[in-house]
Amino acid sequence: MNMREKLREIRHNLRGILMQWLLLQALRVAPPGGARGDLAATLKGFFERECRRLRETRK
Repeated sequence: MNMREKLREIRHNLRGILMQWLLLQALRVAPPGGARGDLAATLKGFFERECRRLRETRK
């Protein structure tokens, strides 16, 4: 594995960690329903789609 591939993998992993952290922050402050709940649901949907996309691109 050359340096470019290693950096790409690190970037990929950091992006996944950041998305998980953002989702957790949104869910932590979000009561069910209301604007915050909508934000959490939106972020959760985005996070799940992004994870699926990243998994598919790694195959």
